[in-house]
Amino acid sequence: DPGLSGQYRIALGENPDESTNYAGFVKIERQGDAYLLAWFTPGPNPTAIGVGVRQGDILAVAYGPSLKKVGIIAYAIKGDRLEGLWTSGTKRLGEEILTPAP
Repeated sequence: DPGLSGQYRIALGENPDESTNYAGFVKIERQGDAYLLAWFTPGPNPTAIGVGVRQGDILAVAYGPSLKKVGIIAYAIKGDRLEGLWTSGTKRLGEEILTPAP
């Protein structure tokens, strides 16, 4: 759904140590079957870049300082199978299915 594309204000940005918060915005852009995200916390340049995969109403995102080493896979659990969609920053998604080993 291209409806996810746009700019989003960070309404709550709390670091794991709970003592520091952050603010800014995130830009989301659909690129083919994948999503590209950029965090601006704050400033004119991105502080983090991410790639995302949508599975139904879940958007799973991996992020880092650049896209050079970012990949993501989102698995749907279906009984004893894991059905995954993945990307490493390309416009098309890969597919992976895991089944229990004998």
